[in-house]
Amino acid sequence: MNGNAPKVLLLSGFHPSAEAVSSGPKIVARVIRDLEAKGREVVTVSFENELDRVHHAEGFRPAGAEGSRVFRLTTARRILAALRHPLLPFAASARPFVARRYVEALLNGDAFEAIEVEFIQAIEALPESAWKDARLVSHDVLTQLYARRLAHAHGLKRIAAWLEYQRVKRWERRVFRKVGRIVALNAKDKALIEEISGRSDVAVRYPEIRAYINPKERTAETVEPGTLLYWGHMGRAENADAVLYFVAEILPLIRRQRPDTRLIVAGIDPPEEIRRLQGPGIEVTGFVADPAPLFRRAEIGIVPLRLGAGIKIKTLELLASGLPVVATTVGAEGVEASPLLRVADRPADFAGAVLGLMAAKAEM
Repeated sequence: MNGNAPKVLLLSGFHPSAEAVSSGPKIVARVIRDLEAKGREVVTVSFENELDRVHHAEGFRPAGAEGSRVFRLTTARRILAALRHPLLPFAASARPFVARRYVEALLNGDAFEAIEVEFIQAIEALPESAWKDARLVSHDVLTQLYARRLAHAHGLKRIAAWLEYQRVKRWERRVFRKVGRIVALNAKDKALIEEISGRSDVAVRYPEIRAYINPKERTAETVEPGTLLYWGHMGRAENADAVLYFVAEILPLIRRQRPDTRLIVAGIDPPEEIRRLQGPGIEVTGFVADPAPLFRRAEIGIVPLRLGAGIKIKTLELLASGLPVVATTVGAEGVEASPLLRVADRPADFAGAVLGLMAAKAEM
């Protein structure tokens, strides 16, 4: 990179990598690639968490130019940070604890053309005096994420969920109002951020979506009738909840009419409660290096999410690969209408949509 190239400081709440186990960090890796292609020198400050180290024990190399750095988030650091920053949400408190001084040193030592913040969790690593000069790319609206967690919490967990929701709501509103510019990844999040903040200037940047196969690769020879696919990072609570909900509430309704229905649960880090589903009619794959064969094989993709927030990359990937998809309203968030997409929330309606697609396929 030319030493005279304009510099961009990019803070990412998670480490950007094409090999990341979640879609968000892959999106940020492409953002860095595009900035470098435009002649920018990108200095990145990013964070790796415990799950990253399960799959990358050697740690990540910093992405970007000289001065880039990856900070490790550990359980001990999270606890210390929560004690030091009691007013910050737990999701945001560790990053300023480990990285604020380093970011301040970067700002004092270099002139940056722009400051980019990917994931709102990273904003607190930036001194608040610099927020007005930053552009925040919001991958998820945390207020919505924590509201849904609260709605599904019970007992003592509900009290803890309510307290954290209140902290997130106050903090996120303050960030949205103080940061210079905001970009959402879909029109739904743009409207939600503007409602929370009172702003009217939120931009939208739709992410680049990968199609794992050309839809023409799905033929009568490859597609297995009655095979459903759930595709996602199974280590995330919202994905595990979606699969357990589907198996308990929806799959039995489908099997009343189609007892031959099979479910493939594909994705890294399935917890024990998901692994226990493995058996006749349910296949739990764990990590899949190349999901293309599964995308050719499945008749229908399912996204029965009840938790989570932000644009649903998994739904877009299924659609881009030519699979008909049945999703809940949450599972279809940020996804534009498509002739391949059916949206249903009640278990009976979801099952009916799946059966309708199966019947339509059988008649073709």
